[in-house]
Amino acid sequence: GDADILLVPNYEVGNGICKSLRLFCNARSAGGIVGAGVPIVLVSRSDSAESKLNSIALGSVLAQQMRKK
Repeated sequence: GDADILLVPNYEVGNGICKSLRLFCNARSAGGIVGAGVPIVLVSRSDSAESKLNSIALGSVLAQQMRKK
């Protein structure tokens, strides 16, 4: 399929899926935790600059959505 978002049960599963998608499919990615009191951005040392920027942008969008509530 052509998913816009993948939800995973824990960090380890998400990390493995994300690294596989980046390695084998050249996928773009961003990481964040949903459900906390504030946005939490997840990046890895091996992430590209684009992936880190995408994660920061995701955190910004999550913060704006939290302010609206």
